[in-house]
Amino acid sequence: MNDALIRDRWTLEALRALRKRDSVRLKSVFHELPNAKINTTVIGARGGAPFDFGGEGFFDSRASSWATPSFKLVKHGDTLLTIALREEDPLSALALVEMGADINLANCDDESPLKMVWNVSLALQDDNGGAAHAHDYARLFAALASQLQ
Repeated sequence: MNDALIRDRWTLEALRALRKRDSVRLKSVFHELPNAKINTTVIGARGGAPFDFGGEGFFDSRASSWATPSFKLVKHGDTLLTIALREEDPLSALALVEMGADINLANCDDESPLKMVWNVSLALQDDNGGAAHAHDYARLFAALASQLQ
Protein backbone atom coordinates (compact mmCIF):
# COMPACT_ATOMS: atom_id res chain seq x y z
CA MET A 1 0.00 0.00 0.00
CA ASN A 2 1.18 3.50 -0.78
CA ASP A 3 1.98 5.49 2.36
CA ALA A 4 1.67 8.86 0.63
CA LEU A 5 -1.22 11.01 1.75
CA ILE A 6 -3.98 11.65 -0.77
CA ARG A 7 -3.64 15.43 -1.09
CA ASP A 8 -7.22 16.32 -2.00
CA ARG A 9 -8.86 13.83 0.38
CA TRP A 10 -7.73 15.02 3.81
CA THR A 11 -11.05 14.03 5.41
CA LEU A 12 -10.68 10.45 4.22
CA GLU A 13 -7.07 10.37 5.43
CA ALA A 14 -7.99 11.79 8.84
CA LEU A 15 -10.87 9.35 9.38
CA ARG A 16 -8.73 6.37 8.30
CA ALA A 17 -5.89 7.36 10.61
CA LEU A 18 -8.25 7.84 13.55
CA ARG A 19 -10.04 4.55 12.86
CA LYS A 20 -6.68 2.74 12.78
CA ARG A 21 -5.48 4.61 15.89
CA ASP A 22 -2.49 5.86 13.88
CA SER A 23 -1.58 9.07 15.70
CA VAL A 24 1.56 9.62 13.60
CA ARG A 25 -0.38 9.53 10.33
CA LEU A 26 -3.18 11.62 11.84
CA LYS A 27 -0.67 14.30 12.78
CA SER A 28 0.80 14.12 9.26
CA VAL A 29 -2.61 14.85 7.73
CA PHE A 30 -2.79 18.18 9.52
CA HIS A 31 0.90 18.96 9.10
CA GLU A 32 1.29 18.11 5.40
CA LEU A 33 -2.09 18.82 3.82
CA PRO A 34 -2.71 22.57 3.51
CA ASN A 35 -6.49 22.34 3.14
CA ALA A 36 -7.02 20.20 6.27
CA LYS A 37 -9.24 21.85 8.87
CA ILE A 38 -8.68 20.30 12.29
CA ASN A 39 -11.88 21.62 13.88
CA THR A 40 -14.27 20.37 11.19
CA THR A 41 -17.39 18.92 12.79
CA VAL A 42 -19.44 15.86 11.98
CA ILE A 43 -22.88 16.39 10.51
CA GLY A 44 -25.43 13.76 11.45
CA ALA A 45 -28.16 12.70 9.04
CA ARG A 46 -31.72 11.95 10.10
CA GLY A 47 -31.74 8.62 11.88
CA GLY A 48 -28.06 8.96 12.80
CA ALA A 49 -26.40 7.51 9.70
CA PRO A 50 -24.52 8.04 7.56
CA PHE A 51 -22.47 10.75 9.15
CA ASP A 52 -20.72 13.39 7.07
CA PHE A 53 -17.27 14.70 7.91
CA GLY A 54 -16.21 17.37 5.44
CA GLY A 55 -17.87 15.49 2.59
CA GLU A 56 -16.66 12.03 3.64
CA GLY A 57 -19.41 9.64 4.77
CA PHE A 58 -19.07 7.00 7.50
CA PHE A 59 -21.13 4.99 10.00
CA ASP A 60 -20.95 4.29 13.72
CA SER A 61 -21.86 1.04 15.51
CA ARG A 62 -25.58 1.84 15.49
CA ALA A 63 -25.56 0.90 11.78
CA SER A 64 -23.58 -2.31 12.30
CA SER A 65 -26.40 -4.62 11.18
CA TRP A 66 -26.25 -3.23 7.65
CA ALA A 67 -22.99 -1.25 7.34
CA THR A 68 -19.39 -1.48 8.48
CA PRO A 69 -18.96 0.97 11.36
CA SER A 70 -15.89 3.16 11.65
CA PHE A 71 -16.40 4.11 15.30
CA LYS A 72 -18.45 3.05 18.34
CA LEU A 73 -20.51 6.20 18.75
CA VAL A 74 -20.55 9.50 16.89
CA LYS A 75 -22.81 12.50 17.45
CA HIS A 76 -23.75 15.53 15.40
CA GLY A 77 -21.17 18.24 16.06
CA ASP A 78 -18.33 15.91 17.11
CA THR A 79 -14.80 16.82 16.08
CA LEU A 80 -12.01 14.32 15.49
CA LEU A 81 -10.77 15.13 18.99
CA THR A 82 -14.15 14.25 20.51
CA ILE A 83 -14.23 10.98 18.58
CA ALA A 84 -10.66 10.12 19.61
CA LEU A 85 -11.51 10.65 23.28
CA ARG A 86 -14.74 8.63 23.03
CA GLU A 87 -12.76 5.84 21.32
CA GLU A 88 -10.31 5.91 24.26
CA ASP A 89 -7.41 6.81 21.98
CA PRO A 90 -5.25 9.24 24.00
CA LEU A 91 -2.37 9.25 21.49
CA SER A 92 -4.59 10.39 18.63
CA ALA A 93 -6.17 12.94 20.97
CA LEU A 94 -2.71 14.20 21.91
CA ALA A 95 -1.70 14.46 18.23
CA LEU A 96 -4.83 16.50 17.50
CA VAL A 97 -4.23 18.79 20.50
CA GLU A 98 -0.62 19.33 19.40
CA MET A 99 -1.88 20.28 15.92
CA GLY A 100 -4.26 22.87 17.38
CA ALA A 101 -7.60 21.14 17.91
CA ASP A 102 -10.04 23.25 19.93
CA ILE A 103 -10.91 21.51 23.20
CA ASN A 104 -13.95 23.71 23.81
CA LEU A 105 -16.08 22.86 20.75
CA ALA A 106 -19.24 21.10 21.96
CA ASN A 107 -21.44 18.66 20.06
CA CYS A 108 -25.25 18.45 20.01
CA ASP A 109 -25.27 17.06 23.57
CA ASP A 110 -22.96 19.80 24.89
CA GLU A 111 -20.05 17.36 25.20
CA SER A 112 -16.71 19.04 24.65
CA PRO A 113 -13.24 17.51 24.60
CA LEU A 114 -12.41 19.56 27.71
CA LYS A 115 -15.29 17.98 29.65
CA MET A 116 -14.36 14.53 28.36
CA VAL A 117 -10.70 14.92 29.34
CA TRP A 118 -11.71 16.19 32.77
CA ASN A 119 -13.97 13.14 33.29
CA VAL A 120 -11.20 10.76 32.22
CA SER A 121 -8.80 12.52 34.58
CA LEU A 122 -11.18 12.04 37.50
CA ALA A 123 -11.83 8.40 36.57
CA LEU A 124 -8.10 7.67 36.42
CA GLN A 125 -7.59 9.27 39.83
CA ASP A 126 -10.30 6.99 41.25
CA ASP A 127 -8.64 4.00 39.55
CA ASN A 128 -5.18 5.00 40.86
CA GLY A 129 -3.82 5.13 37.30
CA GLY A 130 -4.38 1.43 36.68
CA ALA A 131 -6.53 1.86 33.59
CA ALA A 132 -5.37 0.96 30.12
CA HIS A 133 -3.42 3.76 28.47
CA ALA A 134 -2.85 5.58 31.80
CA HIS A 135 0.63 6.67 30.69
CA ASP A 136 -0.69 7.97 27.37
CA TYR A 137 -3.49 9.84 29.12
CA ALA A 138 -0.88 11.37 31.45
CA ARG A 139 0.89 12.78 28.38
CA LEU A 140 -2.41 14.22 27.13
CA PHE A 141 -3.14 15.76 30.54
CA ALA A 142 0.33 17.31 30.63
CA ALA A 143 -0.28 18.92 27.23
CA LEU A 144 -3.57 20.34 28.52
CA ALA A 145 -2.44 21.14 32.08
CA SER A 146 -3.09 24.87 31.89
CA GLN A 147 -6.62 24.28 30.57
CA LEU A 148 -7.46 21.65 33.20
CA GLN A 149 -6.74 23.96 36.16
